[in-house]
Amino acid sequence: MISLESDKFFMNKPLLFLIISSCIIFSIGLIMVFNTTSAEILNRSLEIDANLALKKQFIYGMLGILIGLFVWVIGYKKILEYSPYLLFGLEMSSCSIQRKVAVQKEVI
Repeated sequence: MISLESDKFFMNKPLLFLIISSCIIFSIGLIMVFNTTSAEILNRSLEIDANLALKKQFIYGMLGILIGLFVWVIGYKKILEYSPYLLFGLEMSSCSIQRKVAVQKEVI
């Protein structure tokens, strides 16, 4: 675990610049998604929430931040050691989800 006293915890200038740049790009992406979906909803007069795509994009961004923090705390080298097992597990879960969707389509 990382302690607050370690030098790794405190940000240097390039890291701070990277984080600020990423936040700006993420914010611009949120604005673009909101503008596109709200204009489409207004144009088509749909009865759905105009902020739904914005909320989804925000949730995906927060999920990305959590995954990034997870990788930072554990270390990418340790994750690389377990990557074959992780890939196999994700592939099996993906196959099971696709199979369930295919079965549901056959029922309909």
